[in-house]
Amino acid sequence: MIKLLTTVLVIPLLISIKTAFFNQPLKTQPRNQKTTVSPTIKPSTVPSTYDRQKQKEVSISLSLKNIARQNFTLSIVNQSTNEARFDAADLFVNFPKEIAESIKIEDGQSLQLCPGKQIKAGYISVTCVNKPERENALTDKELVNINFNLKQNFKPGSISMDKQKTHFYYNGVEVPFGLKEEKVDIGY
Repeated sequence: MIKLLTTVLVIPLLISIKTAFFNQPLKTQPRNQKTTVSPTIKPSTVPSTYDRQKQKEVSISLSLKNIARQNFTLSIVNQSTNEARFDAADLFVNFPKEIAESIKIEDGQSLQLCPGKQIKAGYISVTCVNKPERENALTDKELVNINFNLKQNFKPGSISMDKQKTHFYYNGVEVPFGLKEEKVDIGY
């Protein structure tokens, strides 16, 4: 009788102890506690051989040529040394509104492709990509040529590079640049 009573009482007790210890659900964080996700850090696209300290300043200037009577070509010229590397450029030029309708933009000698060209009254915006197989700095080569006509009654004005909106990049990193000739007068 005692043996039967012990069996009846002990077995359920052992089952409840086993259930309590071994069948516990995994501990979860409290619902009110916020979890923080650490951002994924992407490696830089700049190659390990690239030394920012040795990066020379890209040097550009504006050059204006009178092709015929009222026809002009404005060239954005690269005058950098070979250490001044860049593979993309955003060029932004302010100019008199009156010449907007006659402007044509051509890729220069030292750039492979200028896919983005926007002409609006008062500015020109050009996005360019450098030829990958070339050295990025070709001295005294045109990056972009901007051809335009002046009307007979054109008021004198000036064309200038916008230093705030012009940028040069090398492997996704912005590189410094300087303007040797940032403004040219026209129609005087």
